[in-house]
Amino acid sequence: NYFPSGCQLVALNFQTGDNPMWLNFWRFRENNSTGYVLKPPYMRGTAPKLLPIRLTVVILSLQRLPNKTASSDILDPFVQIELTGPGKDVEITRTATVTDNGFNAVFGGGRGEAFEFDTQEREVSMLKISVFDEDPMQVTLVGQSALPITAIRPGYRHVALHDVSNGAIRYAGVLAKFAIEYI
Repeated sequence: NYFPSGCQLVALNFQTGDNPMWLNFWRFRENNSTGYVLKPPYMRGTAPKLLPIRLTVVILSLQRLPNKTASSDILDPFVQIELTGPGKDVEITRTATVTDNGFNAVFGGGRGEAFEFDTQEREVSMLKISVFDEDPMQVTLVGQSALPITAIRPGYRHVALHDVSNGAIRYAGVLAKFAIEYI
């Protein structure tokens, strides 16, 4: 999200898997990883800015989360949803923790947990979905994914998860429902 600052080229440390590196990777996945993303049309002066939206995300369930520890501990997952963007387009929220169910965790008694995000600059904002395992002594990242707001389509979606090294976690994902409303 360096476009609003006027940056044309940004150096990132590829040796660390931090949040800016993760968001950068997913921003370039939007155009099949070709290595080049144009500034949004309103920043180039070729089109007006898109209208602000309210994005509703309903987290319904998690599927097939891996337990990488050698212990027999069963995962206690929760989902953290983060809106990252310029200005006021920054918000972090999370679901309740589902105890002892990493295979098919269901939220809100099957109805899901709903979250609303108002975004003013959807052309450059990202939605990051992270799944964590909550234990009494620590919270561990299980998997994550990030989506450009402009790439999100309304309806039910399976969001595939990736590990901290950005490798795909086979069969693991978040079942979510997305709705977009103009505000």
